[in-house]
Amino acid sequence: MQNILLNNGDSNFLRNTFYELHQQKKLNFKMYLHNDNIKNHLNEISSLDVRNLLKENVQTLGFNKILGSDLLKYLEKNCYSNFSGQLDRLSIEILSQDEKEKLFKRYIIKILNILKTNNISVVFFQTTPHLAFDFLLYHIANFKGIKTLIFFRTFYENLILVSQDYRVNKFKPLLNTNPYIKNSEDLLNTNSSIWYNLGKKLNLKNKQNIFKGFISFIILLIKKTKYIIYNKQINSFHFLNGKINIFYFIYLHFKHLVKTILLKKKYIKNCKNFELKNEKYVFFAMHNQPEKTTNPEGEEFDNNFKAINFLRKIVDINIKILVKEHPKQLNIFSGDVRQLNFRDSSLYSEILKLQNVFFIPTNTDPKELINNSILNCTISGSVAWESALQNKPAITFGNTWHSDCVATPVISREIDIAKEQLRNLTNMSESHIKMEVKTFLKTISNKFFNTTISDFEIENTNTEKKIIQNQMKNLISQVI
Repeated sequence: MQNILLNNGDSNFLRNTFYELHQQKKLNFKMYLHNDNIKNHLNEISSLDVRNLLKENVQTLGFNKILGSDLLKYLEKNCYSNFSGQLDRLSIEILSQDEKEKLFKRYIIKILNILKTNNISVVFFQTTPHLAFDFLLYHIANFKGIKTLIFFRTFYENLILVSQDYRVNKFKPLLNTNPYIKNSEDLLNTNSSIWYNLGKKLNLKNKQNIFKGFISFIILLIKKTKYIIYNKQINSFHFLNGKINIFYFIYLHFKHLVKTILLKKKYIKNCKNFELKNEKYVFFAMHNQPEKTTNPEGEEFDNNFKAINFLRKIVDINIKILVKEHPKQLNIFSGDVRQLNFRDSSLYSEILKLQNVFFIPTNTDPKELINNSILNCTISGSVAWESALQNKPAITFGNTWHSDCVATPVISREIDIAKEQLRNLTNMSESHIKMEVKTFLKTISNKFFNTTISDFEIENTNTEKKIIQNQMKNLISQVI
């Protein structure tokens, strides 16, 4: 029987599903990793809070044993850059390169020890690994030949995919031998994603008046402060800092508020309004950061400027590129302190230096933007699929669940090939795009699993929970 490791074990739904299968002797749920305060650990199953790894002394773990090894060379070449960027979302104080290198070594040794001690044969990931430790865990397991399985959300509620890899040209969804979904053509006119609907609510929330927004911010800050004091909850932005002074905690939230006000002011100052129906343009939707959609899913295009700069090189210079910032990035009252390390006004200045590239207001109707463009672009966001559903071509810079759709491919890293891709896409008729979307959905329909991956989603779905739970059990039993 295979020994299973689950990362991230903070989802009660996933953890309990694995445990039930363990009790039924269908697998050996050996351990789970988590970074949240989980009070009720499962009987028989060992758990590890990854925060405790920070207490380990790398010298006592014997790092010298892997110096010069092929594994270390691989990780230094292929993983260190993304790993380093992910640490910046886990520490409000920017870590020095020396501190990052120590964590890099410490985590490598600890992961090797976990995998060997527990004789792990399969590692499950709740989503694309993107929080430094789990990112290394994925690549070490992959390098060592240990089976890795990642759950992927799609645009649709309770339809997920599973793949052993998240990267461009390596993402290959596994077959569901017992599919339980509607006719694939029903998906063409469906905007049923919980997260899609939350995005629409976010846009409405951003339009609320300043007074209501500030009151919401204060209430949010009080709740977060309560968690810090009474629940001893560690927020992601000071995960690596351990305990945090409560006054400093409050200061950081007001610092974020002021910085976002100034950032939003600069963005608005540089926005231009266009009569979209009269313009020939490519639309680029920026990403909120930090999120896994850029690091690691964007791979080398792990920030917005890299993608926009590359786009400018492959799009005819006479065609405008209209760029829209992600509304959440400029949400003054969001309290998302992680953003402090991931956006400043210099990024806007660099983008505006590019020829024929313009910012547009964040309240511009996205449907209108998509419908009037000749092409829509994103690193790995939902805009690409929304575009395809509106019979418009799109490109992404990172892999997505729909990258195999002819109308929404990943852009080539070779400029000449990328230019040819754009020519082919912009010459596609609406009927051609509609046909390609139908073909893709028909092809991938037997790879959808009718279940979910988080407690939030299972609590907010209209589907009977028992069906969701049974489908997850079926999924796990199939793929291992």
